[in-house]
Amino acid sequence: MLAHLRSPPVAALPVPICSEPNRVQAPGWFDRLIESGRTNYAHRARVLGDALRAQLGDVLAFEDPSGGFFLWAEITDPTIDPAVLIRAAGQRGLLLTAGRNFAATGGSSWDRRLRLAYSSAPLEHLLPAVDRLAAAAADVR
Repeated sequence: MLAHLRSPPVAALPVPICSEPNRVQAPGWFDRLIESGRTNYAHRARVLGDALRAQLGDVLAFEDPSGGFFLWAEITDPTIDPAVLIRAAGQRGLLLTAGRNFAATGGSSWDRRLRLAYSSAPLEHLLPAVDRLAAAAADVR
């Protein structure tokens, strides 16, 4: 009955954590990795921010992120209901996350905020995402 506990599970097979082990052992590799990530995400944040300003400057307000993986934008156009905008964006294939989902105090002060991720999507998807958001905003105005 306990024989299955003695045989190694499939997950115990050796799996390399890096395809280039010598690169990991080179001095300074982690610092170079961190700097590369900072440069990459800063560029993505600029691309997203510039596109949002160009297309939605009268709808959204935000500060350029100084780090991280998200841009937090506030819907400043009082005629736009955030829930309606999120649904309209979803109908255009753009999934948005309402800021209230991340508020530690219940969310009311974050009702008009959106968390816009720029880290996980391929860079070439950021501009079309802003196009979709702009079209959704036009739909609900």
